[in-house]
Amino acid sequence: MFSYTLLSPDNENTVIRASLLYFDPGINIFADPSWDGVADLSYLDKIIPQINVILLSHPTADFIGGFVYLLQKYPVLKTLPIYSTYPITNLGKVSTTELYRAKGLVGPLEGSIMEKSDIDECFDSIIPLKYSQSTPLTGIAQGLSVTPYNAGHSLGGTFWSINYNNEKIVYAPAWNHSKDSFLNSATFLQSNGHPIPQLVKPASVITGSDLGSSLSYNKKLEKFFTLVDATIAQNGTVFLPTSMSGRFLELLHLMDQHLGNQPIPVLLVAFTGSKSLSLAGNMLEWMSPKIIKDWEERNETPFDPSRVQLVDVDDLVQLPGAKVVFTADADLTIGSTAHSTLASICVDEKNTIIFTERPTNSSFGASIYEIWEKLTLERNGKLEDGFPVPFEKLLTFSRVTLEKLTGLELAQYTEIVNERKQEKRKKRQVEKMNTTILADKSIDINKSISEFDPAAVKALEEDEDEDEEEDKEDIGVEETANDERGNTTTTAVASTKKQEKDIYKIPLDFDVRNAKGRNRLFPYHSRIQETDDYGIKIDHSDFVKEDKSEEFSRMLDNKLKRNNRGKGNGHMGDDDDDDDDDDNDDGGENGPARKRRRNAKSVKETIYNFDPLVNPERLQLTSNMITARCGLSFIDLSGTVDLRSVLLILNSLKPRNLLILPGRKSHREKTAESIVTSIKSKNSRNTQVYVTIPDEAIEMESAQATLEVKLADTLESELQWQNIAGGYSVAYVNGVLETITDKKIESQTTENEDEGDKNKDESHYQELVLSPLDQLSTLKSTAPLAIGDIRLSDLKTRLLGLQLKAEFKGKGTLVINDEIMIKKLNDGEIMIDGTCNELFYVIRSAVQGMLAYV
Repeated sequence: MFSYTLLSPDNENTVIRASLLYFDPGINIFADPSWDGVADLSYLDKIIPQINVILLSHPTADFIGGFVYLLQKYPVLKTLPIYSTYPITNLGKVSTTELYRAKGLVGPLEGSIMEKSDIDECFDSIIPLKYSQSTPLTGIAQGLSVTPYNAGHSLGGTFWSINYNNEKIVYAPAWNHSKDSFLNSATFLQSNGHPIPQLVKPASVITGSDLGSSLSYNKKLEKFFTLVDATIAQNGTVFLPTSMSGRFLELLHLMDQHLGNQPIPVLLVAFTGSKSLSLAGNMLEWMSPKIIKDWEERNETPFDPSRVQLVDVDDLVQLPGAKVVFTADADLTIGSTAHSTLASICVDEKNTIIFTERPTNSSFGASIYEIWEKLTLERNGKLEDGFPVPFEKLLTFSRVTLEKLTGLELAQYTEIVNERKQEKRKKRQVEKMNTTILADKSIDINKSISEFDPAAVKALEEDEDEDEEEDKEDIGVEETANDERGNTTTTAVASTKKQEKDIYKIPLDFDVRNAKGRNRLFPYHSRIQETDDYGIKIDHSDFVKEDKSEEFSRMLDNKLKRNNRGKGNGHMGDDDDDDDDDDNDDGGENGPARKRRRNAKSVKETIYNFDPLVNPERLQLTSNMITARCGLSFIDLSGTVDLRSVLLILNSLKPRNLLILPGRKSHREKTAESIVTSIKSKNSRNTQVYVTIPDEAIEMESAQATLEVKLADTLESELQWQNIAGGYSVAYVNGVLETITDKKIESQTTENEDEGDKNKDESHYQELVLSPLDQLSTLKSTAPLAIGDIRLSDLKTRLLGLQLKAEFKGKGTLVINDEIMIKKLNDGEIMIDGTCNELFYVIRSAVQGMLAYV
């Protein structure tokens, strides 16, 4: 049996949600915990102890916002297997940090509950998978396997195929059937339009109801660029709120292509800065080959952080003229950089707010989006993407102000942070000790900690102290101390990378008295290399020319001095406009080009500080009324599937059950109901359609039954087995299935009875036996069936054994003697293309010899 439950604290508004998939006997898969940073997640208290596996589908806060918070609140979740893709494990850090910093949960803020390193540790515990990589689960979930497929909605975004007892469950909360500028479409269909065999006829399909626009992608881009050009032509600002780890990558690539060499600055206001661009530039294999080829032709760096200029909200008003502004958070929630930026942009009628994805229900952005819907219907008679309307309304903004902590408040805050660090240090020591104990079989695990060698315990503590020092140096470049007056003083710390390189140049005196072998004669202290899935991490500073790096250091020092004089709030400025000392170094480049080139040299990915001990502040919200007077429009570039494509895909997959999740995005039409109506009107297979309701489990019985059949001895001896690839053997069998009932006498002896006195129980059991057919029985003759999966690499080896020239050319194409070409179209179809000569028949015979015919 399989059941699905949509978990949510609010039955009316399901923006905060998670998914729970249950499989017999007692296997629970927890997926996509969303969070807004405010809602109470205690509604999951009863579910947490039952969870066996965690799946994450997308790197945006709508699917991953509550992941870190839950792991911190319920440490037992850290012991569970967590599966996702490599981009989600990296970009998820960006979206989570952005959300938690906006809500004051991380960073040098009073009331913060964690540090940025905690977020990184949670995501580093994820087991990364590749697309189409089937992973069998272990432990209590043994017998169940999960496979991620490209969803086409976000970089690394996936939908899941969960196999259990020969049945498939497809979990696809958000996906996109059409291609965009840098992502491939969802892999539901093959290139020939047929569904991939692994997804055909699933037991259940679970999909979201937040649908995209039916307008073609090219028409959407045309309308989008028209709005951008019209705003820039009147010297206005294009305001684009979006998700940093989601659609920001798509929009920035489109904007970069469209603007070209125009002197239009592209600004970014986000707590995490350009971190998402740096990460995306190292994950090209997860993108469309088309965009990679485009970058190669233009000889440009993919997602180069120098394409954007990092600015603070306060600096934005000091940059007049036409510009494009990206901000984090499409919902414009209070505390986010998008909310604060909107307050300074909406007062100019030359500026335009462009929503490229619908905000979530009941958010601040949803109220503005609903105004666009209302005005568009009044002026145009129908909702149309790209239709601009004048936006004029009195809005209430919650302005974020930061106040430095001093005196007793600073001392109390510092004590809390130090206690939190000390607690983390103790936990790491215990974990390291446990690892040592479990790894050493000679240690008695029944010993208490006090019985272990004090020297070993002290060594572990010293290693931990060294780790803490390294963490401290890696987090930031500043230290905070209190002087006699109780004021906060900040001192700069030298770059740890340079110190680390200098350390390895110092001659060391090794103690070789206890060393053995080669290390006694030639002692060597090896440097530990940082590695990831793609090899050794590259330090880009190693490739910077010395004169350029010195020039940049001088520029950075000047910026720090000016910024500390002007603000004193712990933020690093990026005010390139005031840097008059280097204006003559750029030749004939214009202002924006000069800014982008300077930004490329910068090692800073954000202008915001996340070290909890550097200039701690108190976050305060002040309400003020602002009359908005600007342009407003919406163009759907959210990368979500439209209704027509949903019906097309579902009709191809032919699921037995369809579960539709309620929409979380603001939309005038009830998309879940429209999907149900459309499917029922065109339902030729009697697919059962369900609209999920929060906290109500939808149970579905299995339509398949597993039976154990025994072959009769006389029949087994007559079978002719044939070997196929993969180490399998197959045989063709005809017989009659019979049910045989035997009597089995079980004797039970009680402790108070003698061996001769026994209570006899008679119980019957049945078994299915396949017996040979009667000789008089006649069978209908059928054409032989070819069984087996041919791998081109194995076929190449077989052809080389026949003294033929076989080599791979292109993608998945095997060429023999430069005459015959072999392609594998899918798992059960191979095409042999070439002249029908003697060589053709030799190759065909070789292919047939790798199959079994029954």
